[in-house]
Amino acid sequence: MPTVSTMTEKIKGNTLKGFWGGCRSLLVPLMIAVFTITTTVLQMNATRQINEQNLQIAIDNRDIANYSRIQQLAIEESRCKLEREIEEQRRETDRQIAQHNREQDLHVANETRLHQIAIEDARLEQERRIEDQRREADFSAIENRQMDSILATYLKEMSEFLLMDNFTLENRRWAIVVRAKTLTILRQLDAKRKSHTIQFLYEAELLTNKNYPIDLTNADLNNIDMSDRKLNNISLSGALLHNAKFVETALNNSNFNSAKLINSTFEKAKLNNATFYNCDASSSNFNGAMLHGAIFEYGRLIKTTWRDVDGHKIIFNKARIDDSDFYKANLDYTSFYWTLLRGVSFNQTQLNFVDWKNATVLGADFFKADLRQSNITLKQLRQTYSYDQAKLPNNAPTINKTNLLSYGDAEQATNKMKCSMREWDSDKTIVTRTYAPDKVATSLGSCFFTGVEGVIKA
Repeated sequence: MPTVSTMTEKIKGNTLKGFWGGCRSLLVPLMIAVFTITTTVLQMNATRQINEQNLQIAIDNRDIANYSRIQQLAIEESRCKLEREIEEQRRETDRQIAQHNREQDLHVANETRLHQIAIEDARLEQERRIEDQRREADFSAIENRQMDSILATYLKEMSEFLLMDNFTLENRRWAIVVRAKTLTILRQLDAKRKSHTIQFLYEAELLTNKNYPIDLTNADLNNIDMSDRKLNNISLSGALLHNAKFVETALNNSNFNSAKLINSTFEKAKLNNATFYNCDASSSNFNGAMLHGAIFEYGRLIKTTWRDVDGHKIIFNKARIDDSDFYKANLDYTSFYWTLLRGVSFNQTQLNFVDWKNATVLGADFFKADLRQSNITLKQLRQTYSYDQAKLPNNAPTINKTNLLSYGDAEQATNKMKCSMREWDSDKTIVTRTYAPDKVATSLGSCFFTGVEGVIKA
């Protein structure tokens, strides 16, 4: 028989079973309710989250849309700005192109105008030149006709004079008339016609030393060319003959006394026994001329050239022949009595039996000159620039080629007087000349001192 405790336990057990059974009965709906609530809450939360996400997405989309719109606006604005800039650049380029085109058109127009002006000026200048040439040709033709007429008239008158039985220049009146006519027409003729006139007068024997020649003192014969002719015995005394040419002309026994022959040429002319007394032949050329017995007494012969001249017994007495050149000339028996010969070159010149009495040869160069049998003095030799290797007269002083002062040591007492150079008497003891003899070694910094034998002795 069940006990109370058993019953109690059984009741407890049934109670618990009932409780747990009730609980189980209640738990399922509760769980369903909880699940439902939980699901609802979760769904609500999910819905809320979804809504929030959708809202955020909407907001983000709105922001993105706004940003995109802003970007599009910025892009559009940039595009518009760029288009405006491009348009402005295009307009500026068009303006510059238009300005350049206008300037170019203006430049072309100016160049065209200037070119047309230049062409017109050139045309006018050519027309003026042609007109000037035409006038000059006309004037020259007129002048030539006038000169031809003057010359023809003169020749006709002179021919008439020559055909007269009583015509002679010994008659003073005839001489005056002929001189006046001749000097007058010479002033009106050119050099070519002057040459023809002189040739005519010479052939008519009105300008020869054999007869009474026409007095041509101060006659204008400048620039005449009488080259390669035979004019022996011609008299051109006192004439103005600047720049005249007598190249290879035969002028033996001719008379050029007191003539003005500046810058004239007598190259290879034959001037034997010609007289140039008191003439002025400065800067003239006598190269290769034959001058045997020619007279240049009192002549002014500055800067003349006499190279290869062949002329024995030429007389240069009291003439002035400064700065002239007698290279390889043959001047044997020539006289330079009282002649000024400063700076003259007698390089390799033949000067045998030459008279140097009272001549001044300051700075003259007698290199290899032949001075044998001449009367040149020691005093004159001291005046010269050099007479190295010259052939001097007998007993004349010669160059001592021994160096008196080795290495230019002029402070040493090396001369016979036992004194240094600063105590030497330069007027009597030393002749200062620049001189470098052949076969003597000289170098920079070394001086060569020598002396004239018989005058200075070491």
